[in-house]
Amino acid sequence: MTAPYFVDAQTTALAPAVLTRLTSPVRTRIQEFVRYFGCSGVALTADVGIYSVALGRGITYPVAAAAGFAVGLCIAYGLSVRYVFRERSLTDAKVELAVFAGIGLMGLLLTELLLCFLIGRFDVQAHAAKLAAAGAVFGSTFFFRKLLLFRRRQAHTSEVG
Repeated sequence: MTAPYFVDAQTTALAPAVLTRLTSPVRTRIQEFVRYFGCSGVALTADVGIYSVALGRGITYPVAAAAGFAVGLCIAYGLSVRYVFRERSLTDAKVELAVFAGIGLMGLLLTELLLCFLIGRFDVQAHAAKLAAAGAVFGSTFFFRKLLLFRRRQAHTSEVG
């Protein structure tokens, strides 16, 4: 008797086959999302590491979260521009970093609110609350960074009438 979710060579070959049938823009977005997920995992590891060390040294969770988030933000930006996104909307790297950080700060605000809510209101353990907040922030930051920073530059055309 076979299990209903049995995976064999034929079913594992299905994912690449499905991916190749997608249109190029959709395939590119999926690949970016997967790369962003990996890079975010690296950044999150550093973020949670800083958060844990800071908590262990008696620093309050809002300050620990901000410190961890700042380190994670720097790592996420470096990896995003190097490995994740191929297209860039802005030509000025300083402006791009500022917008990237601004989106990150919105993520930090959301993280802090979720931590206050989860820890303060529901007495969730600090590390579990941090991971839940990180999951919530991940999707929104990817969306806004892709929308505002990492898409094809619009060509400027002028009509001559």
